Amino acid sequence: MLTWEQLLLDKDDLWKTFHLNSRIPSWCSEKKINKEILINIPPIHLSFEEKIDTPLGEVLMKRESSRKISKASINLKLLSRLLINSYCIRDNKEHPVRTAPSAGALFPIEIYFHCNLTKEYPEFLPGIYYYCPDSLTITRYTNNMSQPIMDRILLQKELANSTLLFFLVANFSKPTAKYGERGYRFTLLEAGHIAQNFNLVATALGMSCVNIGGYSEEDANHLLNIDGLISSVVYMFSINF
Repeated sequence: MLTWEQLLLDKDDLWKTFHLNSRIPSWCSEKKINKEILINIPPIHLSFEEKIDTPLGEVLMKRESSRKISKASINLKLLSRLLINSYCIRDNKEHPVRTAPSAGALFPIEIYFHCNLTKEYPEFLPGIYYYCPDSLTITRYTNNMSQPIMDRILLQKELANSTLLFFLVANFSKPTAKYGERGYRFTLLEAGHIAQNFNLVATALGMSCVNIGGYSEEDANHLLNIDGLISSVVYMFSINF
């Protein structure tokens, strides 16, 4: 008779098995999507002009999951305040500290978002952008998402019309190399820390935020051109104003 121990896979690969088997299957959506072509253009530099002075207690009491959807453009100043206050390097110490905790300071979470920029930057069309907290820049990553692509990714189709749609991407190789299987858990916890920062900052700025669990990881990973195993979308949320 087989024991449970004999049925287990290689202990070094258990997190991969769990990740693959906890995804929303592709049949929950309708159409096949093609990989987007990466865009090679200069980054936009963000400016950190205004800190948020709203009391934390007030923000916590106001925070709620709101489905108020607005497919509106956002000016670069407001976008900068949202991104930098939510996730940035806090100081210039020998070992830089970010505004969200990270096991072993490995920082395995990367931030991508879909956004409509204002007419201040007409050369930059709507699309997926990558946010770099080290350089405080955003770089256009893919062409604009079409409605069929969004319908494929999101189970709640109305969220496709959001002002900002965020994708938190985990690079599992960093924490699992140091912490083994537990590194997988640490990575998911870190994504939650970062998402909560965005929830609170959005609330302080008078914007609405809703966290998204109903999305096709497979199709979101295709959109961002990542493998879905070593790197994968682990969290999405929508921000509107």
